[in-house]
This record gives sequence, C-alpha cells and structure tokens, in this order.
Amino acid sequence: MKCTVLDLPELIRTIPADGIVNYVAGDMFKFIPPAQVVVLKMVLHHWSDEDCVKILSNCRKAIPSREGGGKVIIGDVVLDPASGPMFETHLLMDVCMMLMKEGRQRDENDWRELFMEAWFSDYELVRKFGVRGVLEAYP
Repeated sequence: MKCTVLDLPELIRTIPADGIVNYVAGDMFKFIPPAQVVVLKMVLHHWSDEDCVKILSNCRKAIPSREGGGKVIIGDVVLDPASGPMFETHLLMDVCMMLMKEGRQRDENDWRELFMEAWFSDYELVRKFGVRGVLEAYP
C-alpha cells in the first residue's frame, strides 16, 4: 500500500521524510493527488456546503471509477435526530461549528446532497459510532 498525505506547505515542511509515507504540499481546494482511495477524517464539518462540494469534486477527479475500486471514505459527524439525548449534543456541536468556522454538522440527507452535487453516483453510510460515522462515496 502506498500512502500519500496532502497538507498545507507550511505543515509538510515540518515533517521529516520517512520513506514510507509520501507527504505532498498542496491545497485540497485546487488539487488532490491521484489515488485509489481518498480518506477525509474530520475534515468536511469545518467547511461550508459550497466548500465541501469543491473538495469532494477534487476527490472525485483524483480517484478511478467505482469498478476500478475508486472511492472516498469520510469519517465525520453524522447527525441522527432519533439519537435521543445525543441529539442535543449534536446541536451544540453545530452551534460551536457555526461560531468558529463556516462549517456545520450534517445528517445523512445533508451528506447525500453533497455527494450528488459533487457528481458522485452513490454513497453508503457504512457505520455509526455514536456521534461519528463512516461514509463511502463512489464515482
């Protein structure tokens, strides 16, 4: 397995090369290096819907077809109104995100809309872990 980490140039400069992981300086709003699978962990909730569509569109360009094994794996908050007391926690997290960033927490319908707007053909909510979930989006 080859692993590439994309991050801002000022952060990549501080990481010593280890010969195992390929560190690439860049901007996910402009380009994502080609990959079989792109993983975004706790990234998209920081961004507006418009920005998420830009990021996801670049992810889609970076991966092969679904038949070729291409997918984007996302680990992020997935709101669930049926989660009882946890729903209040979700809402407080949402308010916090709006105050600190342009992002927000999203429910499964919100995620579906982002994937469709970024021209993914399908997605799957693979697993929920309390507040967080793992989603896969397919080109």
